[in-house]
Amino acid sequence: GVKKTLGAYKGQLLSQFVFESLFSSFMALGLAILAIYGLENAFNHLVSGHVLASDIWQTDTLIFLISVTLLTGILAAAYPAFYLNSLNPGQILKGSSQKKLGGAFIRNSLLVIQLIAAIVMVSGSLIISGQISFLKNKDLGFKQDNLIVIDLNSYDDKTELFKNALNKLAGVDAVAAVSNVPGGQFNQHSIYAEQDPSRRADAAEAFIDDDAMSVLGIELVDGRPFDETLAADSSGTSFVINETAVTELNLKNPVGETLFWEDDEDLVKGKIVGVVKDFHYKSLHAPIRPIIMIVRPGRLNYVLAKVDAQNLTSAIPQLEAAFKEIYPQDNFAFRFLDSEISELYKEESRTLKLTSLLSGISIFLAIAGLIGIVSIAIRQRIKEIGIRKILGASIKQILLLINTRYVLITGLAVVVAAPISYLAMGKWLENFTYQQTINPLVFVLTAISALLLIFITISAISLKTVRSNPANALRNE
Repeated sequence: GVKKTLGAYKGQLLSQFVFESLFSSFMALGLAILAIYGLENAFNHLVSGHVLASDIWQTDTLIFLISVTLLTGILAAAYPAFYLNSLNPGQILKGSSQKKLGGAFIRNSLLVIQLIAAIVMVSGSLIISGQISFLKNKDLGFKQDNLIVIDLNSYDDKTELFKNALNKLAGVDAVAAVSNVPGGQFNQHSIYAEQDPSRRADAAEAFIDDDAMSVLGIELVDGRPFDETLAADSSGTSFVINETAVTELNLKNPVGETLFWEDDEDLVKGKIVGVVKDFHYKSLHAPIRPIIMIVRPGRLNYVLAKVDAQNLTSAIPQLEAAFKEIYPQDNFAFRFLDSEISELYKEESRTLKLTSLLSGISIFLAIAGLIGIVSIAIRQRIKEIGIRKILGASIKQILLLINTRYVLITGLAVVVAAPISYLAMGKWLENFTYQQTINPLVFVLTAISALLLIFITISAISLKTVRSNPANALRNE
């Protein structure tokens, strides 16, 4: 107002606003780059990734960052510059335009957008967390706890010798050998029943010994398990299949049926001796598919050692010593089966960490915006608050009056954010064949949390003004 009175042109004032805004934006960019370098290691540790801060100096990245900074600075300057330029300097100096200054509608609209973003991120994090918990706690149809997987580096006739050595160790409850571990890769070949050769199923194949089903806790629903003392079993002409394979082959009484298994160039004919309950030998991203299990001593890649939970740590050196005695030329490599299963959902765990981080940032930005907006609103209503106190209004009544508008704004944000979050997370959950349903309580909990946070924040920053002497607010009148 003073500058306009002294003859400043609109263009000069516009240039000042834009320059100040751009200066702030580029200062923020500089601080952001410093923050990126400072947080590089922490971020990579959080997401188990390898993101290089130096990548921001690539040409396309720099162009993008500078463009965003310029756009932000110009947009931030546009509204106050054009609005203030439109005012009569007399109005500004008298203060008659103070109520209009700042645009309550625009401020509240921007606050709604911030709250929508925060609520979407928070509810999304809760849904992702629930899905990961669902995946980790779902019954996979086999036992994975306290199972150590030991790699066998070559096919030879020492597998049984190694198993016997492990069985003698204290704390080792059971031992088995398999070609594939649940959660890993499985080869697939076609299988078909003799009674209907045209009806085929692509089945994953697992070569196992006669202890594997027991050690893994795979439930047999029909027939019998493998017995290597039987010639048909040990020769690989006895088959155990799962319920899905039975369904796809349309077998009414599968045990005893003749089955053909296409092993690359060979066609193996055998009998179905058992049917196991469906188990998730792959991740829960995919549905359960047919699987055929066969005894093939010469094609076993891993030994599974079931170890007593109390001796889990102390058993590993003993397992290594036994391994080195049988396989002195090979490196001892082991892992826990439950850890390997958890690795299948590493991407989801990373997504949860990122969304939780972004949720925290969104909440911080929303609260920061709220503090700014409420501070302006209280400053504009300070005389009103003083008059209400003189007329007998209590602190509680005034706080409720101030909070009402922002509680309604938060309610509007929740109403808009809930369907956005529901649709977005519903799309994300489509990546999983097995998924939890989105619980409406997630949105109720998020809404209650948001309302409480808004109420506490507004009350905290309003309390000083509400408690102040009303005479100070009215002294200028």
